Amino acid sequence: MQHDEHWMFDRIVSNLQSLFAYGPAEAVALTRRYYDLFRDESYCDSIGVGVQDDDYFNHEAPMGMAMRVHYYLGINGDPAPQNYLLWRREFQLAQRKLESGDRA
Repeated sequence: MQHDEHWMFDRIVSNLQSLFAYGPAEAVALTRRYYDLFRDESYCDSIGVGVQDDDYFNHEAPMGMAMRVHYYLGINGDPAPQNYLLWRREFQLAQRKLESGDRA
């Protein structure tokens, strides 16, 4: 891994811990597994998503990648991209409510 990749990996792991309460070892394992699976063309074809490369990871940024790792591997979310987008939207709305103090 290059310096930028190490930084991205570390930030994804950190976000998994802070957002989703994973322990350090579990966050590292999930992130490594995601990197391996979603760079593999046959795996990506089998679930109907495109192969993800460094450009994709950088575009998504550490927070976006942490959400993807959690959704696809942590909670085994439906791999259909539109279902991930719906989950992400609901997660972000819930986070905003928590941050604003609105518990309803």
